[in-house]
Amino acid sequence: MLRELADGEERTVGQLAAPFAISLQAASKHLKVLEKAGMVRREVRGRTHHCRLDPGPLATAHEWLAFYERFWTDRLDVLERLLRAEDAQNPEGRRPMTELSTLDPHGVLVEPTTLRIQRLLPGPIERVWAFLTESDLRRKWLAAGEMEMRVGAPFALTWRNDQLNDPPSARPEGFPEEHHMASRITELDPPRKLAFTWGRSGSVAIELEPKGRDVLLTLIHRRLPDRDTLLKVSAGWHMHLDILVARASGKAPAPFWDGWTRLKDEYDRRLPA
Repeated sequence: MLRELADGEERTVGQLAAPFAISLQAASKHLKVLEKAGMVRREVRGRTHHCRLDPGPLATAHEWLAFYERFWTDRLDVLERLLRAEDAQNPEGRRPMTELSTLDPHGVLVEPTTLRIQRLLPGPIERVWAFLTESDLRRKWLAAGEMEMRVGAPFALTWRNDQLNDPPSARPEGFPEEHHMASRITELDPPRKLAFTWGRSGSVAIELEPKGRDVLLTLIHRRLPDRDTLLKVSAGWHMHLDILVARASGKAPAPFWDGWTRLKDEYDRRLPA
């Protein structure tokens, strides 16, 4: 309403209410608040209320803000100098410029049936932990399913990979629109480690380690029963973790199924038979 009056012209209550989805009575209540603050003057002519901006209080507010703007600018300059000095004394506090910055996104076999794959994510660690344990966040990169945070707690994961992208990429033939898996928490150390069963025999452990302002995620998937499963799971974790990085970084993720199809062939060439 103040913006409508900023040109110095009068407006009626009806004119001020028109741009908003509110009644005349609600608009009048808003104007009474502005009147009490001394920002608006109202004049009644017959049955019509005419309003005009009084810029005096706004000028006072501007002067007050200008004073504190100088105050905070000085303080922020000091803060910047302190942070730069801290970075110089503690290089590990910066975003890693070592081997972590060129981390290989592909998974590797650490044993014949055990896959390890890592990602570097923007911190803090508590935020990354939430992406692992909270269903509303986890469904954006992996699968939905509420978790009770205790060892031994059962839970169910529901994959809807078509919904990881908008618009979704084409699903390969033979894959259902939705997939379910029952699981159980086997290890829990918030916010650093989460381990759970995978299907009837496998297991997954995810560990988080702060690295300066980032977080190193290490996922280990054990007891993959055969090569076909190994290739599908390797490509799956690769794409799901890529989507996690994108979501945590505020970026649009790459199409899941397109990437999964390409990566399955890549892992067939990379992983020893």
